[in-house]
Amino acid sequence: MEDYQRKFAEILADSGALFFSDGLLLKDGRPTPYFVNAGKFKSGKMNLELGSCYADMLMRKNVVEGVDIIYGYSYKGSAIAVGTANALWANHKIDKDF
Repeated sequence: MEDYQRKFAEILADSGALFFSDGLLLKDGRPTPYFVNAGKFKSGKMNLELGSCYADMLMRKNVVEGVDIIYGYSYKGSAIAVGTANALWANHKIDKDF
């Protein structure tokens, strides 16, 4: 397991964002054994730590050069995109739009 993957798993566990339960249904009605509540990612520290995981993944997979813009799904995902762009700059000196 890569360091960024381990850190991501720790963030999910420590924040309580990832939980498992019988009988969970997604909005479209599909059943799922787990759910990630992105609403738990609600502080600057957490946003930067989560963004660092994504930034490190982009670097490790050597795909960051092919990235023109970082975007996330509406509402909660857009904050993760900002955190990723911030972490790319802070940790790797790579400036990307979001």
